[in-house]
Amino acid sequence: MLNSVKKGGASLLFLCLILSGCGALPADMRASVELVGRLIQPVPTISEAKLKSAGHLRVTFENRQTIYMVLGRINPDNSLTWASADGALMTTLNLRPIETSGFEVDLRRLQPMSQDPVALGQFDRAGRRDFYYRMDVRPADYRLVAQSNYRSDGTEPFTNRFTQVQTKRYIETWRLDRLDWQHQNEYWVAQDGVIVKSRVQLHPQQPMMELSLASYDPSTR
Repeated sequence: MLNSVKKGGASLLFLCLILSGCGALPADMRASVELVGRLIQPVPTISEAKLKSAGHLRVTFENRQTIYMVLGRINPDNSLTWASADGALMTTLNLRPIETSGFEVDLRRLQPMSQDPVALGQFDRAGRRDFYYRMDVRPADYRLVAQSNYRSDGTEPFTNRFTQVQTKRYIETWRLDRLDWQHQNEYWVAQDGVIVKSRVQLHPQQPMMELSLASYDPSTR
């Protein structure tokens, strides 16, 4: 969990990257965005961020505290690295965390062992198959293998300040047999295959996180 969350949430980070004409930022918000920009390089341009329908990520921990993380880097594998003002980083691939830094328990890397329905946004093709992932969680557990499968769970609208779209909701059963633990994760997938919202916990010592693309706008893609 982020240091600020671990300490009881002394302050929330409210950041806005200028996308789709959200206007001039107040001086304190602008300073926060500039601070995050110095934490991680290279910072993507506005046009690059728009192509990814990304700019800032809304993160809610355990259904309690909400922060915003700013897009800091677009990686060669199309994963996105987000930064908070206190230096914590999270890398997501189609809104599933694959690496974190600065959390109380960090996910060092999540690596699929075969085709990954989440990365592709193609849950309908998964059928009843099981999928496997290697993961390394520090300082807790090393070289874990996770098993997952997916099922459809209807449709739901997704809304942010830029758009409202209909999504398909999918449930993932995520199992860590070595720890005798499993959890149900949720993904909301737009028609273009982008996961616009997820509710995910990948390890029992990590917090459950709800991630939402606060800047998602399909008209810019």
